[in-house]
Amino acid sequence: MFINFFQGQPNLSVTFFQRNTNKKITLFISVLLLSANLGLHFSNAQAADASLIWVGDRLQSGNWSVASNWDDGDPNITNYDATINRTGFRGVNLDQNFDIQAFNFNGGTLNTNANTLDVNKTFNWTRGTLSGTGTIRASGGLELGGNGAMVFKDSAVVINSTDQIANWNKGNFLMPFSGDSGFVNETGGVFIAKVDMGSMGLLSGRGKFDNRGAFVASLSSPDKIVSINAKMNNHGFVGTQVGELVLSGGGTSTGAFVAGEQGKINFGGGVHELLESSSVTGENVEFGRFLGVTNIGGIYNVRNTSITGGATANFNAPVSNTETLTLDGSGFSILGGSGTLVVANKTTFRNGVLQGPTTGTAAPALLLANGGLKLEGKGVKVVRGERILVAGGDDTSWEEGSIILANGPAAGSAASRGSVLFNNTVFRAKAVSGSIVGPGGVVNAGAFIIDLPELYEKVEGETRKQILIKSNFTNQSVLALQGANLLIGGELEEGNILNNTETNRFNGNFTQTETGITTFKIGGNVQGIEYDTLEVFKIAILNGGLFIKLVDDILLPDDSAEAFKPEVGDFFDLIQAEQIIDNGFVFGGPHGHLFKRSIVELSEARWAVRATFVPIPPAIWLFMSALLGIWGVRIRPSR
Repeated sequence: MFINFFQGQPNLSVTFFQRNTNKKITLFISVLLLSANLGLHFSNAQAADASLIWVGDRLQSGNWSVASNWDDGDPNITNYDATINRTGFRGVNLDQNFDIQAFNFNGGTLNTNANTLDVNKTFNWTRGTLSGTGTIRASGGLELGGNGAMVFKDSAVVINSTDQIANWNKGNFLMPFSGDSGFVNETGGVFIAKVDMGSMGLLSGRGKFDNRGAFVASLSSPDKIVSINAKMNNHGFVGTQVGELVLSGGGTSTGAFVAGEQGKINFGGGVHELLESSSVTGENVEFGRFLGVTNIGGIYNVRNTSITGGATANFNAPVSNTETLTLDGSGFSILGGSGTLVVANKTTFRNGVLQGPTTGTAAPALLLANGGLKLEGKGVKVVRGERILVAGGDDTSWEEGSIILANGPAAGSAASRGSVLFNNTVFRAKAVSGSIVGPGGVVNAGAFIIDLPELYEKVEGETRKQILIKSNFTNQSVLALQGANLLIGGELEEGNILNNTETNRFNGNFTQTETGITTFKIGGNVQGIEYDTLEVFKIAILNGGLFIKLVDDILLPDDSAEAFKPEVGDFFDLIQAEQIIDNGFVFGGPHGHLFKRSIVELSEARWAVRATFVPIPPAIWLFMSALLGIWGVRIRPSR
């Protein structure tokens, strides 16, 4: 099983965004910001003939069109500025469409009804409530923020018009619990968030931000945060120059998301549907901070990716790329999807779930940790569905914590399917207190090394530590015990990890292919203490070679120059299993040919691969074996 399971897979070479692309992005954002700072949102409107200030009755609502509600002018003329500082209990009714110059909204309530207020010069909004189903069109730009909250109700909409610039300088926007109010940034419009710790949609995520132009976060420092808790529908460009932009209201997007060199984009909550035509590129992208799901169907090409806080990121494009990946979810964050995520440099897996598709109809989803895999932290690490975690690179180790390989191959599918941890590098197993469990499989195509420093602290009467793998294990290359015991399979006690009945019942098997080698150190006669053992709870299917090395003391970090000297007839039960199937394995290595092998029955339903010391010089032993045909003498169990 698992042999050559990568054959026929496409060449998943990694292509990352180039530095010159980042420079172009930075230049683009800089031009936008320069334009805003220079006030380059030119209006064709002429100077206002009058400035009207609202003075309507505070005890009742008043209509915009009534001249007595305004100081110093008639609102039915076409060329004036309007200011509302406060309103009556029921606010101002926009009782028809109006076309004005500047509009200063500093408090109170403006009920738009179903009408439109077209502002040809700047719309300055510092506080106050917009209600109704109508629209304010900012045809001369927006200046947003003051000392109070800016509130949307119902389905009122503010539009930043084409070729205009909106500056969000200060304050929070409160969105409705019902309705679909919020902002529309039209094609060619630029919306710049400069507000540190500001939020849009603080009370709920029912509001919206429909972006068809460019939305840029430019905060005072990289550690500052601005949040869009409303739905962000991006069909243009969303970028961060400085600071973190948290998008926690979900949304549907076909546009580009770009995190600049000092910026981060956080898909922090709600359901984000990033469609096939969308793209996510840049420096830092996080999925976290709040529960949420992001479905990534387009280009994903990011330097640093993290999934935290119970968030789910589904990579559904055929191939997505990142340089580093951190999966660290105390709330069981999920990396899922049907596609392949290629990690060029370090992958850190502390806690969470790798979720693959469960249909079994398509190729398994891959997570290629090409630059090294660190399984660290005490949290549970889960691989489930049709997901293969491929460990590559020079810095790969299992430091601590338990791993659940939750799914075996589906009925009728290849044995290489299901939840798989595949190693094609040097994998160092250091997790003394951890275990790998579940009906999935571990496949070693590199060097799987048991590396437990505690072994070298020799304590009288203490048995050696062991690595626990209670899943299927397939060795296609080198498995080095290095003075340790490896237990494969076994029964889990009730209430173990996740209390999953199927997982708890599972008992692992060991398969070694014709290219596999398992190395054992022998430094004495006491099983499991002075020589290595591999104990398999169920079935051991053996091919390839068992490499035997005689050492002075296997508990010492360095082998002594003078090796342990067994006596004639000494035997060592290196592998034990409920059933042993011999597919042609041999003893190999510098000391392997000093031993003859046999498969012996220890007790009912318990067998062992036994190495018996034969004091004959290697060359003579090999010659005699060929002549007499006694090489490989064995006792086969019934099958």
